[in-house]
This record gives sequence, C-alpha cells and structure tokens, in this order.
Amino acid sequence: MKNKTLEVKQIEQELTIARQIQQGFLPRRLPEIPGWTISAICLPARETGGDFYEFVRRRDNNWGLAIGDVSGKGLPASIYMTLTKGIFQSHANENIHPKALLSRINRFMYQSVEKTVFITLYFAILDPASRQFILARAGHLPALHYQKQRNKLTFLEPKGIGVGLENGEIFDQNIDSITITLLQGDWIIFYTDGFTEAMNSSNQEYGEARLTRMIKKHLNSPATELINAIIEDVQLFTAGGEMHDDMTMIAIKAESD
Repeated sequence: MKNKTLEVKQIEQELTIARQIQQGFLPRRLPEIPGWTISAICLPARETGGDFYEFVRRRDNNWGLAIGDVSGKGLPASIYMTLTKGIFQSHANENIHPKALLSRINRFMYQSVEKTVFITLYFAILDPASRQFILARAGHLPALHYQKQRNKLTFLEPKGIGVGLENGEIFDQNIDSITITLLQGDWIIFYTDGFTEAMNSSNQEYGEARLTRMIKKHLNSPATELINAIIEDVQLFTAGGEMHDDMTMIAIKAESD
C-alpha cells in the first residue's frame, strides 16, 4: 500500500511538471500592436491538455496567430499539441498563406500521429496597416466577428477539415480562406469547444447562444475583461463543476482606425 501511494504521488508530480512545461510553451507576452487590444487564455481541463494558441511576428511584419485543439485529453493530447505548435512556429514567420501552412502541417501530422488522433486548427494573418485578416480553418470551430457599424455578430467558417485525417489531396481540395477588414470597435474571437460544451449538473451544454450573449454584453469592455467575464459565466453555469475539456480563447479588438 505504501509503495502504491508513493507511485501515485510520483505520477502526480510528473503530471505537474508536464503541465508546467506545457504552460511554458504558451506565449509569454501577447503582441503589442498600436490600435489593437489582444487577450488570450488557455485553461487545461486536467494536469495537461491538447489546446494551444500562438502568435508569431512574420518576416513581412504582419502577425500570424493560431488556435488549436487536439482530440483526446491528458498527456497524449499535450504531446501532440506540442508537436503541432512546434511545426507552426517553424513556418509561421515565413511569408506563407494560411492555407499553405495548414496544408504543410497536415502532411507532416498525417505521417506522425496515430490515425485515431486529429487536430483542429484556425490560422490567421493580421496586417495591422491594412487592418485585414486572412483566415483559414482546418475543422476548427468558427471564429466570431463583430462589426460595430452594423451591430452584427457573425460566424466565420471558411471551409476545411481537421489536420491528420487525410494525407493531403482531399485536405487541400477542401480548404478555403476568407479576408475581412476590422474597423474601429470591431472584434474577432477564436475559441475551443471547452467553452460551448461545458456542462451543468443537468447535462446541458453552455452552448453558442450563451457564448454570443456574453460577448454582446461585453463588447465595450477591454479584451481581457471580456474573456474573464465569459469564463466566470461558464463557471457559474457549471456551478463550479469539473472541467471536461480545455478552454482556450483569443479576443482581438480594433480600437482605432
């Protein structure tokens, strides 16, 4: 019994170290871009998780950003997450189109991961000078785009399938990109399904309707306050229950023209 207890403690210590390493892979600082406010958070459901986000300064002085979600949970998901993030970092600073980068990641991951594993990704390039976003999506949840002048919140869903599901031809045929321009007061928000699929004691999901309602309620808040308000609302909805999936979110607001 004593040896069993020591073994459990050792496993817990190793998982704690793994979580510290994983958290260390997240950006230490968010981009500071004049005229924009940016906030992001990643909360793993267990000691380690399969979500990540990243920002990379590109050679053309634009910014690349990504959010991803590996199927599964725990240590295996975190290992694949780290691998995906490493591939993204090694290529994202090049002057490469989001579709081309996702295709490159897919081909590598298809050869490297178990066939039961797949990754959803959203990759975008922000050009601060033109205020344009170029977005491509590999099976990830839609991004949310708020246009202040029209007072309209829409889902951005460029076509695409998950990374690692197919060796390349079908993936490349089924991925698309879109370009949007953010004006003063506009938002773009990326998130993982840990938010919308959070469950309460009655097995009801938090859902897109509650998420969009919270976003609309905090459109005049700074990006960090908006994210914190959503997290608090999810925790209130679940009554402080156990997280069943990682929660990751990036919120970007155009503050001035």
